[in-house]
Amino acid sequence: MALAECGYNQAIDAARFYNTIGKHFREIFEELKIEISDLNKFIKIYKSNYFNYINQSKLYPGAETLLKYLKGE
Repeated sequence: MALAECGYNQAIDAARFYNTIGKHFREIFEELKIEISDLNKFIKIYKSNYFNYINQSKLYPGAETLLKYLKGE
């Protein structure tokens, strides 16, 4: 959504994309050869979309156990 709103309408290989999860947008765009002229505009749009759907987010399997472990429980 945010990419399209910034004028990028090319298909992105899903496997390559999933391998970039957790990286900074700048790194993701470099790796996937995505050209965005205004990174700040992209981030603003992305955050707006992200917070609209945050309640639908799900933890990766084992994430809750890991967080408890790191917290010392």
